[in-house]
Amino acid sequence: MTTSANVLPWCAGALVAAILIALGCAGAEPRGLAPAARQAGAAPSLQRACELADRRCARCHPIDRVLTAHVSGPEDWSSYVRRMRLTPGSGISKSEEPVIVRCLVQHSFGDRQ
Repeated sequence: MTTSANVLPWCAGALVAAILIALGCAGAEPRGLAPAARQAGAAPSLQRACELADRRCARCHPIDRVLTAHVSGPEDWSSYVRRMRLTPGSGISKSEEPVIVRCLVQHSFGDRQ
């Protein structure tokens, strides 16, 4: 039998946990390619490319998977994005492919391309 005396400590604990999570997230930087591009002062066209990449990549993966991917060169991103475009449900159109690649290459290699 559940009584209010049994439920009250659980509710209080859940409330404290929710508050701590909210406070921890309040100061967190937004994750993704677009926030990183904005923070770096990238050109508006690159920021838009990264917004598109965030939307499309996050349909299938946590964005952190993209942010921490290890690629050896720009051609790797071209191959990955092409393969993802051909995956059903990715939502990546053929015309979006080079736009997304541009963002990913800039994020991974900057001006070292």
